[in-house]
Amino acid sequence: MGTAWPASSPRRALTAFVALGLGVLVVVATVAVVLSEVIARRSALDEAAGTTDRFSRLTVAPLLEGALAGVAADRENLDRLVDIRLRDGTLVSVVVWDADGTVLYSTDQSLVGTRPPTGEEFARALAGTTVADVDEDPETGQHGAGGAPLVEVYTPLALAGEDLVLEAYYSYGGVEAQTSLLRQQIVLVAVGGMVLLQLVQIPVAVSMARRIRREEHARGELADRVLAESDRERRNIAADLHDGPVQELAGVAYTLSALRMTGGDLRPEVLDRLGTSVGDTLAELRRLMVEAHPPDADVEGLRHAVEALATDPAAPGTAVAVDVGDLPELPPATAAVLLRAARELVGNALRHAGADRVEVRVRAVGDEVHLTVQDDGVGLPASGVDRRAEGHLGLRLVVERARDAGGWTELGERPGGGTRVVVALPLTAG
Repeated sequence: MGTAWPASSPRRALTAFVALGLGVLVVVATVAVVLSEVIARRSALDEAAGTTDRFSRLTVAPLLEGALAGVAADRENLDRLVDIRLRDGTLVSVVVWDADGTVLYSTDQSLVGTRPPTGEEFARALAGTTVADVDEDPETGQHGAGGAPLVEVYTPLALAGEDLVLEAYYSYGGVEAQTSLLRQQIVLVAVGGMVLLQLVQIPVAVSMARRIRREEHARGELADRVLAESDRERRNIAADLHDGPVQELAGVAYTLSALRMTGGDLRPEVLDRLGTSVGDTLAELRRLMVEAHPPDADVEGLRHAVEALATDPAAPGTAVAVDVGDLPELPPATAAVLLRAARELVGNALRHAGADRVEVRVRAVGDEVHLTVQDDGVGLPASGVDRRAEGHLGLRLVVERARDAGGWTELGERPGGGTRVVVALPLTAG
């Protein structure tokens, strides 16, 4: 069973990602609404300023001089054109001032000849700049329906060499309508783009979260396998020490103790037997040292370690033939996996196959390095490698190590009887 990695972390990260996206969406929507209000209002005021400037130059200016001079036709035409604008509901009032602030013409006849107070906008228009703004309290006392504010526009008007100012008031409803339309368009683009981005990002985030969970699960399984293998190797070394060197040394100690107690002579055959036991014990200890601390994971270290398998005393009646061909430089991880596989397979053959001969061969084949271990023993059981006595876990780990390193393993019968195992690993690190 895999290590219990925190499966909820990717889910929490995904939830946080979606929540953050929604939060950003709300912020963007709020900012878009505020900015659209400002942009739309400014756009509406600019349009009102442009409309007033054209109305002043094209409609009022050609008729105003005659109207002020008492030309009845000009006055009648001017009033008629202004009245058309008043009746369509957009224009509320028109006032024409001279440079002194006296009203020369107005749709409100009571203002003609008076001098209502003027402000900064009047001065700027007199200096040649068209000014538009929303006025809550117009100087002329004009108000929209229900006391609503008006859009007030001042624009310069030149007449017979005299600088005048035309002031026009518009219904604020038109500005509100245009502002609402522009706001909808801006918000639709901004928020719609964010929503579309979220719709694209969420499936990608979900896919990434699932991939992270799979990788975490795979890492957990790999950690479990490493721990299990380490524990198994420690148990194997302990068992090998107990069944080999410990027993041999115990026998030597028993023999020496018996000789001392009986006062017997050390006959040559006794000395030979003791020397053989001590030599076998040293060889076994060297093998265990290699298992506990493998040599450098390079080509030469791999060659020496594989060749050392031929002297394994685990099955003294079994001949071990080792043939390591010319190999290119191997990635350290590849050499380490190859060495572990060779040690595992040879150890299994010596201990469990009942073989008279074990052959180990290492060759570079194309872009792979192949380790082949075959014996003339009992062969694979019909039930599969997982039930091979005492060695089934090791074989399975060989298969899994090769797969994790990007290689493959082939287990089968050796022609003529026995077992043949091929482990192939890539020559380059992947």
